[in-house]
Amino acid sequence: MLDITPVDASSVERIVNEMNSAGYASLDDLISPEYLKRAREYVSQQVQNQGTEYFALHGLHAMSDSFFADLAASPAFQELLKDVYRHGVGEEPSP
Repeated sequence: MLDITPVDASSVERIVNEMNSAGYASLDDLISPEYLKRAREYVSQQVQNQGTEYFALHGLHAMSDSFFADLAASPAFQELLKDVYRHGVGEEPSP
C-alpha cells in the first residue's frame, strides 16, 4: 500500500488558497522518491509505447498496473482530496 506524508490543516488551507489564486498547488515530499520514480518510469513507458501519437490515461482500469492506481486507492490520499474539497467548497463531498 502506498504511504503518503500526512498533511495538516494549514497545508490544506494553503493548497486551496493557491488553487484559487494560481490555479494549481503543490505539496513537497508528499510522495516518496521511490514512488515518484515509479510514476516517471510508467509515464516514460507510455510515451515510448505511443510514439508521436497523443494519448491519455482515463480511469483506473487504464492505469491498473501503475503507481497512479496505488495513489487513487490510498485512503490517506482520498482523505486529503476530501479535506481539500471540504475546505474549498465548504461542504461534504458526495460519496
